[in-house]
Amino acid sequence: MISSTMSSSLSIKSSITQPLRLFSTSSRVTAGRRLPPYPLTQQDATARRRADAERGKREEDALESFALDDVPTTIYMRLEKIKEVYELHEKVEIHRQLLQEQRRPFQPPTAPIRITSTVDLTFPDVPIANKRVLLAPVAALPLSSPDAIHRFKLLAGPRWSPGRPGEKEMEYEGNKGYNAGDEKLGREGWIKISEATYPSARMNRKSASDILDRLIATANDEKSQLATDIPIDMRHLLARQRRRNIHGVRGTVARVEAQNSRPHTVGHVKGFPVEWLSPEARDKVRGLAKSTTT
Repeated sequence: MISSTMSSSLSIKSSITQPLRLFSTSSRVTAGRRLPPYPLTQQDATARRRADAERGKREEDALESFALDDVPTTIYMRLEKIKEVYELHEKVEIHRQLLQEQRRPFQPPTAPIRITSTVDLTFPDVPIANKRVLLAPVAALPLSSPDAIHRFKLLAGPRWSPGRPGEKEMEYEGNKGYNAGDEKLGREGWIKISEATYPSARMNRKSASDILDRLIATANDEKSQLATDIPIDMRHLLARQRRRNIHGVRGTVARVEAQNSRPHTVGHVKGFPVEWLSPEARDKVRGLAKSTTT
């Protein structure tokens, strides 16, 4: 009974005196603090402390001092990306036969309406990846009459341009480089609808398609109150060409003419359609514009 009591008291004492090893503490720090399961004499404790000190000194001498010769964390991240690419190449090599069986020849699209997207391979989850851009020639849309075509251009506003949107939006370029079809497919100009309102790419695509459908339905409405003799506003195109000229972009003849032209000012309203005026007032406005430029 006495021996069992003594052993239990020794075990309790050792468990109390035994320090707990923290998660953030290294083994080297806690190695010298561990106590044996039996009590030590003063001589044994001194020898143990001396041995621990000598062992710690040897470990410190064995460790090399950090000389800032290691690569930064970004390099390790880059190596991980390279490793992922190597793994993808390895998968391609392993499944090469299966990939060759599933390949199909590329056939360019023949539909006049084109919906494009932007893909960033470095950051595929950026918000611009959900953006959808609809591009279509006006001549290929189901518009019932020339008046409907003119109303469609008026309703489209800055979304319409004589040429394909881009560097040659001010000049006629036919159907060169576009989907297969009539060479005069762009004779009535082009419409471009960009949609990035919704968080989903499918929703943005559907929204752009719905906008085009509403424009076509409104333009084909014969009871529309929109007059067909209203001239098409080209000020947004002229302003865009002037901005490109400011940034040092050289243009074609149509662009140079757009840069040199200025919208007329009628009654302190810049860009007022001169065609709406009477012949006498029209000549007067044009004469004032010529005298101002000279």
